[in-house]
Amino acid sequence: HWTHRFEYALCFGDGDWRGAGVVAASAGFSNPLVAVPADAHGGELPGHGSLLRVEPASVAVAAVKAAGNPLVRGSAAPADPRAAVAIRLVELEGRDADATVSSPLGALTAPEAADLLERPTGRLTESPEGAVRVPLRGFGIATVLATPRLPGAAHGRGALLAPEAEAAQPLYARYWLHNRGPAPLGGLPAAPHLHPHRRTVEPADLASPLMLRMTVASDRTDGDLGGTVRLLAPDGWTVTPAELPVTVPAGGHAETELIVRAPAGTAPGHYPVRAQLRLSGDELPASWRQVVEDVCVLTVPGEPTGELLRFVREPDPLTLRAGERGRLSVTVATDAFGDLAVEAHLVSPWDTWEWAGPAAVAAMLAGRGSVELGFDLEPPRWAQPGQWWALVRVAAAGQLLYSPAVPLRVTR
Repeated sequence: HWTHRFEYALCFGDGDWRGAGVVAASAGFSNPLVAVPADAHGGELPGHGSLLRVEPASVAVAAVKAAGNPLVRGSAAPADPRAAVAIRLVELEGRDADATVSSPLGALTAPEAADLLERPTGRLTESPEGAVRVPLRGFGIATVLATPRLPGAAHGRGALLAPEAEAAQPLYARYWLHNRGPAPLGGLPAAPHLHPHRRTVEPADLASPLMLRMTVASDRTDGDLGGTVRLLAPDGWTVTPAELPVTVPAGGHAETELIVRAPAGTAPGHYPVRAQLRLSGDELPASWRQVVEDVCVLTVPGEPTGELLRFVREPDPLTLRAGERGRLSVTVATDAFGDLAVEAHLVSPWDTWEWAGPAAVAAMLAGRGSVELGFDLEPPRWAQPGQWWALVRVAAAGQLLYSPAVPLRVTR
């Protein structure tokens, strides 16, 4: 269905694979140096050099990151690389080594060995110049925790290295129903849930109030979580309370009964009731302050009830010249009598990701309306001709659609 390109290299030299430097040559071949043009600017860093230096060459740096994994353990504590960094080292030649980690810009102080979860296991030797000695077994992995003291380093300008929020908003509390893989950014530490998730309501029962149960659960381990839940209903319907503050203890949950009333003359069809949670607190990570939504779809049986989500137009095949810009889109509609937050993901081979996107888009799909969801594709001028494929996954309120796969062609 698409084009694969495989590249091979022949490496040779005197002695065995260690003496020939196969490991370093392989790393350089697999990760070629990428040069990026940039405007000249002032700064405190020298024009050349390295930020981190590891010796001998048989030891590679696998990761450098802010120490700690607060989000993984449900903590709102920030990960601050100025306080401590974690450096992961790997020995690649199968021989014991005494690795030395240093920075030409300053010292790495208070070094400690740690396990893979970055829990300290013992002190490491620190030289007067601020270098750290790390003993490694052959093919071993070591994690080092250290506090950087780098007076020669330029201060960051506050630029984000990666997104702190999902592109598609609001987040869906039952994200697994959208077949999207792992939890959204931030790990979804708190989420509202409406019970039941789907409910059939006979016309005779519409004259009486309908009862729904809402829970808000917290995965935070180091404090309470507080925020506001807003309830949204289709035109003519009411939910009581329409808005309520919530406070959830660490690892706990809160529960509320909701009263839903339908208007007279309600026709057969789908009626989504939406609960949106917004956490408050400046001490919380930005990824925790995303709006999280759950949806209960109330269905009044009869003819016709229609579909909660359907394609009106599927994607068309796309052929682009290298350097040309194009668009791949779908149109979806709903027969529901209330608004739905809809998200779409572009699914394509990994080697198209750099020029096809964004990975996800979101829109508000008005009751009994339609909306177009599109993605921009722009293969770079140096892209090689080839053929790939793409499809669009669309989801809303636990309903999931996959478009047919269409070819993506790049020509000269």
